[in-house]
Amino acid sequence: MFAVIWAPSASGDFTAIAFLHLDRWTEIEGSGEAIEDQLQRDPAGSGQHLSEGLWRIIVKPLAIFYTVDGNEVNISAVGWVD
Repeated sequence: MFAVIWAPSASGDFTAIAFLHLDRWTEIEGSGEAIEDQLQRDPAGSGQHLSEGLWRIIVKPLAIFYTVDGNEVNISAVGWVD
């Protein structure tokens, strides 16, 4: 299993998205949980390599950007995908 670590800026992105879309909180929370579960099990097989070690995984309505360092997945940013 990989440890998933959220950078403070990524946590802030998630919080901002949640506040902007309060009517879709259940969907946002479910997406975040699904992404974290996938990243814990297989970060390379779950996402798309973008460049220079940066990966992206999309489970609508969220896109998560991350890097993998040993057994750690470092989430650096969260975006909205509609």
